[in-house]
Formats: sequence, structure tokens, C-alpha cells
Amino acid sequence: MSAVPDQKKTFGLASYLKSKSDPHFDKCLSILLNEKGRVKPGLIDQDIFLALIKRIVLEDDIIALAHISRLYANRHCKIVFREIKSALENIPLVGVRPQQCAEGNARNITLIAGVVDGPHIKMVLAYALALMSVNEIERVYLVITGEWAWSIWKKTSVQQVRSNIEKQIRSLAHQLSKPDYLINCIEHKFFLIISPRSEEMPQYIGDFIVRFEGPAAFKSTYIFGKSIHEVRPVVTATFSSHILEPTNSDLVLIRTAPDNDHQAKYIPPSPCGFFLPTVSRKQGLDIFVTVFSGDRIEKGLASLIDEDWKALADLLKSSTKLQWWLIGASDPTKARSRLPKQIEKDIGQKIKILPFSDLTQIYRRAIAFLSFPNAFGGGVAASMAIAHNVPVIVEQNSKSDISNFVPEPTHVKSFEDGIFRLKSWYEDSNEWKSVLSKQREYAKERMNMQTKGSELFNILLRSEHIWKNPRRF
Repeated sequence: MSAVPDQKKTFGLASYLKSKSDPHFDKCLSILLNEKGRVKPGLIDQDIFLALIKRIVLEDDIIALAHISRLYANRHCKIVFREIKSALENIPLVGVRPQQCAEGNARNITLIAGVVDGPHIKMVLAYALALMSVNEIERVYLVITGEWAWSIWKKTSVQQVRSNIEKQIRSLAHQLSKPDYLINCIEHKFFLIISPRSEEMPQYIGDFIVRFEGPAAFKSTYIFGKSIHEVRPVVTATFSSHILEPTNSDLVLIRTAPDNDHQAKYIPPSPCGFFLPTVSRKQGLDIFVTVFSGDRIEKGLASLIDEDWKALADLLKSSTKLQWWLIGASDPTKARSRLPKQIEKDIGQKIKILPFSDLTQIYRRAIAFLSFPNAFGGGVAASMAIAHNVPVIVEQNSKSDISNFVPEPTHVKSFEDGIFRLKSWYEDSNEWKSVLSKQREYAKERMNMQTKGSELFNILLRSEHIWKNPRRF
């Protein structure tokens, strides 16, 4: 793996603010340093806060900006968040000239992501491996901006973040076909850059840019957005099927048929590169699981209708052992409050709502992965389920990541229909085995890095043509 020297950087917000010794920010500094949880709007005068944001932007200290934005702006103050987003997008990138890629030459690709851990970094690394598999690509720069990831920077060093990411990409390569070839690509083509400053960024700008955007603001990267788009073609890769129209981009990758010339259909490479050996359904599988992060379990439970709850109650009452486990809730107690009172009384003891947990151990006991209707996200967890011989039950929905990651013939008509299917699987393994086989075959196509890389490279070539057109969306 090609080494890039670590950037020298002070990660402490306290030392950063104290070094400014500006009396106008004494109140702001005091509140930020003493606040145990999130800083609430109203504690700091907004004018002072915005002035501080602009000062940090001018100083180009992205890490300090990340901390303040994460504490203060997250779902609390839209005005402040818009200011931060705009400031990040407008940070200039000096020293990079517009460049027209010469046909036939080896290309360098830059991936820019704001995430540093969790399932989303696994998806970013899958994109990197796919692009490294393309012969015409000489280098793949992965730039981790970390602009929203202050919780990571507080707990760990840049070198630790680098080490974790390097281990993950090597682990994924070893799980896929042709692991020796992929490891060789990592050694010679892969360059990992952690939170570069403006003056360092130009040397990592390739011929094409791939930016990653998520449904939550803090899963997206905005820094240098406008200035990079002025000089290079940009394609947006998304963590969610909900995202169809990003900014500062020529093309957005979507999972379904495109509606306009600025969309391209692309099913992402799989962030899960292994399969457990296919087996007959073992006895003793006594749970079915639903995995979503944040407040999506709470929202999913709230979306269920009477018919769904009746079908669910009938299923759980029909077996003394079968349970429903919901994994990933940010607030399990609050999510549980969404259970109807009668459901809590009748079958509450058979419903577990848990925070993020070890899915590997849970999937060993699971008969199925059950998705909520109209839910977004969860694609990585569903991919892992299929790899662990756990078939996925999901409705057809073009905006659902899980729906787009399994073949259409295995979709169900509704959540209630999914419960009926689950019951039939529990009683008879033949249909269970058939659906699992179809989903595994579909998933294997996403594990072919050479195919996914070539497909993505052709989309990048197409983005150059669009980039030459001054029209922006």
C-alpha cells in the first residue's frame, strides 16, 4: 500500500480556540468547553457563533469546524448548518487547473468521503477496490475529509484511523475472488489521505472525482465542493437510494432507471465479500431480525398499521421460541414506546430492541432479515445477512437500498405479506432455500470487482462529457 505522510495537525478544539486569544469569543469558548453534551441553540448568540464559524473557515481548520457543527448545528439550527455547509463548499482550492483527460492515458481517480468508520466506510472501500481493478486506472486516491467526525478525532489519532481503514480494505480484498490481484492493486495503486488541508489537497486531485453523499448531513462531504467541480468532472456516489439530485456534481449514481441525463444507474460493489457455505436450513433458528441505525427503527415501528401488527402477533404466538430482534436503535427505550399497548402486553416479551450489536453472532440464529416498509438505509446489514445465509424480506421500492440490493422476484407485496412469507419459511424450508439461493446469486454479481470497476469507469468517462457543458444542476 502506498504511504502518504500523516498531516501535522492539532486535534483539540480547546487548544485551537485558546490559541486565538480573541476576547469576543470568550463566552462561546466557555460554553463549548464546559458543555457535556450537545450545545443547544440559545446558549451562544447566533451572530457570535456565525462569526466564529467564519473565523475557523478562514483559518482552514476543518477539524475545529467539524466539532462545532456537530455539537451545535446537528438538527438544531438550520441557519447555522447552512452557513457551515456553504463555507465548506466555498473553501478555495488553489493550484489546480481545469484539465481535459487525454483519451488513452492512464487515469487517476479521487474518492472523497466524510465518513471514517462504520458500514459506510466499508462501502467506500468497495468502490476503491472496484476502481483499482481497472487496468486503465493508475492511482486511486481516497481522501477522508472527516469534516463531521469529531467524535473519532477526539478518541483516536490520524495514524489509528489510517491503520483501521487499511486493515478493512485488506480484509475485504481477502474475502473476494482473486485476492492476490486485489492486494497487489492496493500495494501499488491505493493512496490514503486523512483530512488534508487546502494547500495539501491539489496533489491528490485525480482526473475524475467521486464524492460520497448520505441521507444525513454528517454522512456527506461538502468541503472544496465548488472549487473541485470547477476543475474536474465529479460523480456523486450515494449511501442511500433516496438521493437523486446532489449539488456540485455532473452525475449521480442511482440504483434504478434514470429519469434524466444527470443520473446513471449503478448498483454499488458489495461491501461484504464473503459467503458462508450454503447449507440446508438448520433447526433452532429462533429469531428474525430488523437492522437499521439511528431513529429508523422508531420510525419503522410507527409506520406499521393494524394489519401488520395482527399478522406479527399471530406469527409470534404460533411458536414458543420465535422472537423478533430489532438492532441498531439509537434510543431503544424510545423506540419501544412505539409498540402498541396491546402488542406490548401480548407479545412484548418476544420483541427485543437493541442498540448496535455484533451482527455476526445474531445472524447465526436468524431465519430472516425483515425490512420495514418504505425504510431507507440498511443495505450493508442486508448484504451481510445474505452472506450469512439469512434471506431478506423486503417490499419493492425504488428508494429502498435493501429492495435495490435483492432481485425483484424475491420481493413481497407488503409488510403483512412479508410476515406471511416468514411464517411459511418457519414451517417449510423449501421456499426459504429457494429465495436465499436467488439472493446469493444476485449478491455475487456485486462482488465481482473487475466488472463493477469497469462499469463505474465508463460512467466516469461519461461524466467528462457532461462536465464540459456549463449547465449545472
